[in-house]
Amino acid sequence: MKLLVGFGHATEPNAFEHHYVLWRGLGDEVRIFSNVGGDVLYTPGMDFENIIQELGGFCPEMVILYSPEYWIIPRGLEKFDGIVVALIGDWNLSTVQILAAQHAIDYNFTDKMGVEFLSHWGVRAEYFPMFSYIPEQYDLPPAKEKEYDIVFIGNIHPEIHAERNRLVYRIAQLRNKYKIMLTSNIYGKAYAELMNRSKIVFNKSIRGEMNMRAYEAPGCSSLLFMEEENLEVREFYKDRVHCVLYNEQNLEELLQHYITHDEEREKIIDNARKQVKTLTYAKRINGLLERLRRLPSGKKLRKKLFDVKDAAFFLNSCFVGQAAPQEVSEQPKEAYPLNNHAVIKLAEARRVNAPLEAFRNIETLFMAAHALAPNDPIIPFNLGRHFYYLSDDNQAMIWFLKCAALLKGGHRPDPRSLPVSMPYSDFALRWYKTYRDGPQDLPMRQALLFSEETLFFVGELLARRNDFKGAIAQFRDGLSLNENNGGMLKAMGNALKAEGNLKKAYDFFRRAFELRPLEPTLWKDLLGVLKKLNSEETSTFLDTHLELLSVLPMPESLREELLSIFFDEKN
Repeated sequence: MKLLVGFGHATEPNAFEHHYVLWRGLGDEVRIFSNVGGDVLYTPGMDFENIIQELGGFCPEMVILYSPEYWIIPRGLEKFDGIVVALIGDWNLSTVQILAAQHAIDYNFTDKMGVEFLSHWGVRAEYFPMFSYIPEQYDLPPAKEKEYDIVFIGNIHPEIHAERNRLVYRIAQLRNKYKIMLTSNIYGKAYAELMNRSKIVFNKSIRGEMNMRAYEAPGCSSLLFMEEENLEVREFYKDRVHCVLYNEQNLEELLQHYITHDEEREKIIDNARKQVKTLTYAKRINGLLERLRRLPSGKKLRKKLFDVKDAAFFLNSCFVGQAAPQEVSEQPKEAYPLNNHAVIKLAEARRVNAPLEAFRNIETLFMAAHALAPNDPIIPFNLGRHFYYLSDDNQAMIWFLKCAALLKGGHRPDPRSLPVSMPYSDFALRWYKTYRDGPQDLPMRQALLFSEETLFFVGELLARRNDFKGAIAQFRDGLSLNENNGGMLKAMGNALKAEGNLKKAYDFFRRAFELRPLEPTLWKDLLGVLKKLNSEETSTFLDTHLELLSVLPMPESLREELLSIFFDEKN
């Protein structure tokens, strides 16, 4: 079977090289296109026919798209006569793009939660663990001495990893009992060696998947701690045999036990090192190929779920700086593609810090879309955000209120319309999440989200006018829709603080902090309010969090900022 494998978002050369060697090692039946090299150098949105021409006579029977959630798949791929397979990883960060890509995909392979997500849309998907063990990078014998008791290395993005961050913050509280290293932005050899020097590596997945750390920690001779509710770990490891599965109630207890019981710990590590060597990418790919060979040839299962494939792809590319948005030769006659075109252009204009004239031209596109669909709440919402970013508060207020009125009047957003948002923001992630349960009630779920977000922006605009009572009323209504909106809780705290109600402000900052304990601004907010209250807790809070900075991956400047707040007589 002749395969063409696409890596359109190969950002780590070493990782790509590993995959390239594995796939090309299968023989002359495989060709690869990639944005960093391979048999064909790929550029975002390249036409599929051009890729075939550059292959010089090689005619694939199957195309495999690796992590298409992160890149613009080839144009015209839907015309390919063979089978198109997608191997999907972080679908949760780009649900709309994955759904839009189904116009060119026959079979999807992804994690267990991803299979459920796609099944809600009637899309064929099978379970496939995207990550595996790489022995040449992570096969390290036990270190002679373990420098650390607990190590965590990973992303602490406050929106993407909010739940993980709460656990990391809890572990940091153990700093006086154990030697702890909680860090991020360490890669390659240094990453592996740090895990190797720790008794325990803490792990918390984002989708209940077997992430890379689940393979790396055992390979580096460290005890893997994995969340008990993980959907996939038991397919590969047994609790207390190859790893330790913790939950919210027993995390600290289990950490203490396995830090102090060397023999038990080392036995599990030894078992895991043997087990992980059977879980290599090479074996995983060979197993996948057997499954692919059994797929019925000629049966097309492509679905045109949303006519927004180019919009979704190019919006994502603007965020990551892969490509400028395509120009349209003729202005769309329907509202949603015109809105989407404006959203794309706005994302690119903000990315490159375009002149004001460019933003005014984008405003014209949004206005034209609104004229075509005056009852779609997303378009006035987008205009509100557009003016908000331009600091035109009066116009922003007009459009946000128009959005609120439409939502209150029972009008629902068009799910094909893209909202203005920042990549990986809390709003963007919650918007993606509205698609997870399928098309049923999708407009209602999105209406609730836009209602909540509109209340937030109206409240922020009122606060800018020093109308703090009005702002507090808006934030209160927003929290009635979602009491766990960290941004709203923080905004409420700021409004109450400005009004002089410091005790209530502290309560809201504290609630936001409990949700986002690794967000630096909340550390400063809490300390500032405590100082103004002349609270006895002020010094304790400062001392505690200055100590936590020694084990948490927080900005270096935060120490000086906290000290400045504490010693500033104005606070």
